[in-house]
Amino acid sequence: MMSWMNKFGLTTKIVFLAVVMLLAVLTLNYIVFLKGYRSDMEAAMAEKAGAFTAVADEAKNHTGKLFTSGAIDVQTLVDEALAHVSKGGHYSETPFFEAIPVVAGWTAAGDAAAREGLEFEIVAFDARNTDNEPDRSSFEGTLLADLEAQLASGGPEHLMRINEETNTLHYQRAIALNDSCMMCHGQPGDPMGDPDGDGKDPLGFTMERWAVGDTHGAYQVRMPLDGVDASVASFFMSGAAFSTPVVVIGLGLFVFLLRMLVTKPIASVVAVVQDIAQGEGDLTKRLNIKRSDEIGKLGHWFDEFLNNIHSIISQVSGATTEVSAAATEIAASSEQMAHGLEHQRTQTSQVSAAV
Repeated sequence: MMSWMNKFGLTTKIVFLAVVMLLAVLTLNYIVFLKGYRSDMEAAMAEKAGAFTAVADEAKNHTGKLFTSGAIDVQTLVDEALAHVSKGGHYSETPFFEAIPVVAGWTAAGDAAAREGLEFEIVAFDARNTDNEPDRSSFEGTLLADLEAQLASGGPEHLMRINEETNTLHYQRAIALNDSCMMCHGQPGDPMGDPDGDGKDPLGFTMERWAVGDTHGAYQVRMPLDGVDASVASFFMSGAAFSTPVVVIGLGLFVFLLRMLVTKPIASVVAVVQDIAQGEGDLTKRLNIKRSDEIGKLGHWFDEFLNNIHSIISQVSGATTEVSAAATEIAASSEQMAHGLEHQRTQTSQVSAAV
């Protein structure tokens, strides 16, 4: 990697690294923001689902109070239901069934959910209506089992989870039994639900011996997340459409400033050094960079370096001239001395001959 980068100039390297770092930061920011945005939307959907299930629970509780207070003529409704069943009808078609508190609750919430395009239903293990009983190994069955375990350990009465396979949010709120539920699901011999003590409720179903406060099943809201995905994608595209021009303009300004503040001054230093190295060695050239940053300090001390080199060379040149002049004088003196010695030798020879 480094050997490959060494093939390019300094500006190219800096721009490349800046682009890589900028893209990395943008990518990380988008991942974090999009994840948080999706999480917030999922939380809002869960809150909406919780509101629908809370409506169902409160409708159940309100109708239960009417049951136990005598505001509803339960016996008349039971007699009408038994008469309808005896004629071959189904108990779910009777006013008594519609008046059952839990039925009133899920009917009210179900109708409201339908207007909002949501899927509302009841899920329960060992349900009298097998249509409401999920497979224990399914996603809904596992969620309901986890909700019951959560309640048993003292946890909240609701649980939310996303089915990744269907991209659907599931929200469940446990159904707590109240006094009105004991008429059909309580102890055998209950004066209201089982006056004859045969262990059967008014409609002939076996009473489960449950107690007030027990939970059985849950209200469930299912919400597809396709709309969330579309919203997240739209948010990303809007952000990209805004950030891309900003990034391009910012990179262009960065490259311009990089060339003005770094590349050109360094190129000036390189040009002067190259001219001195390859030319006639003109040491009188200077950079004259008037800046107080690192580039300015580099230019200042480079000029000082050239001044020192020029001064040293000038001194050496002057010393060389003086040495040359001294050598000339020495040579002249030597010649005169040699001439004197020759004259003396001649005179010595003449004296010797005379002797």
